[in-house]
Amino acid sequence: MTETTAVMTTGPGADVRAYVAQVREQLADLPSEDVDDLTLGMEADLMELASAAGPDLRSRLGTPQAYAAELRSAAGLPERSAPARPSVLRSLKEPADRLGDRILTAAPWLRELRGGWWLARAAIVGMFVGWLFYWSPLLTLVLVVVLGAASIWLGLRTRAGRTRWWPLLILNLLAALIALF
Repeated sequence: MTETTAVMTTGPGADVRAYVAQVREQLADLPSEDVDDLTLGMEADLMELASAAGPDLRSRLGTPQAYAAELRSAAGLPERSAPARPSVLRSLKEPADRLGDRILTAAPWLRELRGGWWLARAAIVGMFVGWLFYWSPLLTLVLVVVLGAASIWLGLRTRAGRTRWWPLLILNLLAALIALF
């Protein structure tokens, strides 16, 4: 068992995973759906290439930056935008994105539950507000429906990269904390 672990953490597999991670990093300015579309199956394809032609991917494919630029060009996407000046929110977003990528790589079925979470988030927050202000069940239901529509709209805009991510993070954390109680 320890030999299998050692083989998986070193060698061509580790090189391929590192290469794919660097390509994904070069595409990080794109919406996550575009990055997923461009890199879906890339690791398996590069593993096959590495096993057939040797583990040195950079000599065959070029740098991850050049490979990512080719992917962008082939998909008709814009060139990588210049990095904006660093901010506190950006420094928080990058580790959160990496954690999210690891989770979705380990459990890709979670991606299918996003819409359900958007509705659950609205229901949790709406019911909490209704309870907090002693609203009638009908008024609470109306609030949950309105928040559900707003939550879906916000989730879709955030996934498309058309709105900031941190308000959604705050709503998610608030809903998760409320759900614990």
